[in-house]
Amino acid sequence: RNVEAHVTSAEISLLEHRASDALQTWQLATKLEPSARTAFGLARAHFALGQYDSAKADAEQALKYNPSHVGAKLLLARVAMTKLVDSEISERLIADALVLEAQQSVKDFVLGKTLTGDLHLLRSRISLAEASYQEALAKQLKVMDAAAFALCMENGIPIIVFDFFKEGNLEKVV
Repeated sequence: RNVEAHVTSAEISLLEHRASDALQTWQLATKLEPSARTAFGLARAHFALGQYDSAKADAEQALKYNPSHVGAKLLLARVAMTKLVDSEISERLIADALVLEAQQSVKDFVLGKTLTGDLHLLRSRISLAEASYQEALAKQLKVMDAAAFALCMENGIPIIVFDFFKEGNLEKVV
């Protein structure tokens, strides 16, 4: 069995909002390769299904494999925010993730700054929220304009970045 095939299939399922399929595929991948990558995949599938306790346990497992896993820290912050747990926990996890610049992707940075903005809004710290969103906007401008990013952010629309000119990519995204 090829773990890469399972990982790719699970990622496609998550992109297509087929979280149940993604969960099953991540479980198969985890049996083949217990790792931070597969634990984080499981966590994302559980989160997409609204299974927050399982998502938390899987993200914590990912951190046992790799204590610097930015995505797992951000997912734990999202779980804490979703479950309305103490917002200081979320703030600490986000700050920890954003400090790890070498390990974070643009997507991780944007998510971290967006979550920070959301936390500030929850606390009615409007100017701090705007500053966090602006940092996310500044980084994200490499792939889209500010108006499009703001519309997606305001309406909870996921952003998928891909090479439009590479043959077959549009079909993969759709």
